[in-house]
Amino acid sequence: MSRSRILFSLAIFVAIGANSARALEVKQLKTATDRLGSWIIEQYDVKEKAYKDKQGGGDVKTVAVIVTALCNSPRHYREANGPYVSEPVKFLIKNVTETRAEDKSLPTETIAWIKLALTATENKKYEEILKRINIQESELAAPQIKVETPTADRETLTTLLYFWRSKSVEKKDAVTMAESLMKLQQKNGSMGNDVQVNALALELLNLCYKALK
Repeated sequence: MSRSRILFSLAIFVAIGANSARALEVKQLKTATDRLGSWIIEQYDVKEKAYKDKQGGGDVKTVAVIVTALCNSPRHYREANGPYVSEPVKFLIKNVTETRAEDKSLPTETIAWIKLALTATENKKYEEILKRINIQESELAAPQIKVETPTADRETLTTLLYFWRSKSVEKKDAVTMAESLMKLQQKNGSMGNDVQVNALALELLNLCYKALK
């Protein structure tokens, strides 16, 4: 997706952000990330050692997105916090090592997410594994769609995340993005039943929090 097309896709956010009447307080944003993170963690099945939802939730990419979002959140979840982080990390390492051992291949986007997830844990044990994952963050694939209104679906949030990770986020744009996403948040703190959608939304809010902090 070209830079010009992505800029066009996000025009609605920038246009509104330039004239934002009130400043979003950092504590409000943190509350939103806390609620969203808590909902995601609640989807973890201790017996199955996996995240569950109506879409399945157990595929490698979804797990990598979840780990990335939780570890990058303001609460800085880590493996020591519980099995909802430690077990998914083990799952990712198993997949990336077995894939190489059996000469199989995971999709490039999935491998890129695994790299983001293991990096986000800040665990030095994974340094050697990360060195062997010769995938750059820029290789995250974004669906070829136009984003004209903020909606809680995988394609839209992946496109937005792809763009926002590739640029320096300005405060006014972070306010607009955060407010738009927070409006989609339901009473239970989630963005719906799809755990990957919630993890993508949390990672977007994490970027906004970092820009505003």
